[in-house]
Amino acid sequence: MKANYFILPLILFSATSSLAKQDMAMGGRMENRMNRMEKQLGLTSDQKPKVEAILREQAEKFRRVHQETQQRLKEVLTAEQWEKLQAMQRKRMQQWRRSAKPQP
Repeated sequence: MKANYFILPLILFSATSSLAKQDMAMGGRMENRMNRMEKQLGLTSDQKPKVEAILREQAEKFRRVHQETQQRLKEVLTAEQWEKLQAMQRKRMQQWRRSAKPQP
């Protein structure tokens, strides 16, 4: 049963990391993303703040889910398991950062 608690957060972490990586590949910051969307989709001045609000809300939801997941895991895992999970997450973040860097 503990294995399921361990695997699901890793999947969620990978999914959010993957989404973040995709966002980085698309320009990274909200301003760049909004400018691209405005140009590529032809957003109107009325649509742009609405789309931005939706994207910011979604980003906040991802952060809250991640924080809640971490807290729940910490309550379930042993201290040793928690340390291993944190090390795994740090390694994954380092890999993500290396692969998200623009290529020359």
